[in-house]
Amino acid sequence: MSAQLGNALPLSRTTQNPVQSSAWAVLLRRVLTVVVTRQHLLELDHHMLRDIGMTPQQARREAGRAPWDIEADGKPRR
Repeated sequence: MSAQLGNALPLSRTTQNPVQSSAWAVLLRRVLTVVVTRQHLLELDHHMLRDIGMTPQQARREAGRAPWDIEADGKPRR
């Protein structure tokens, strides 16, 4: 049934322009990766955080940042 509904919906301008939609897809993928990665930081114990050179306070601060707070290359802003 969902396939029938999906075919009945009109295409938006974004999906008609492959260059624009792929740029949005890349950005969305990058933002989702940042969200998941930052949430994983909260799951690490202090021994694991020490192994990657972070304190629990730094991990909490990093996890609390906005998902879009990244550089164009995907690295966090300092």
